[in-house]
Amino acid sequence: MTAPTPRPRPEWEQDAACGGHAHPEWWFPASPNDPAIDATIVCIGCKVRRDCGLDAVLSDKRFGVRAGYRTDKTRSRRELRRYLNLPEPEGKS
Repeated sequence: MTAPTPRPRPEWEQDAACGGHAHPEWWFPASPNDPAIDATIVCIGCKVRRDCGLDAVLSDKRFGVRAGYRTDKTRSRRELRRYLNLPEPEGKS
């Protein structure tokens, strides 16, 4: 029997470090080559980073930076799943 998939806690967004940030554009890089370092630094110190990552994975968000990871990049989404200790989705390697 497998463990149930964890879920983000309700209303986690209220505690997100990015909420109301002076530079919201940091979380939406204009270029595919932009590493989004500023957003990643903020995310690494965020107390709801895990909730944010779970929300991104479970809702299959594929834009912007979530939990410090570029969700528009396959490799970064895999890294996010590893950070969250979640298996790869069925049919993916």
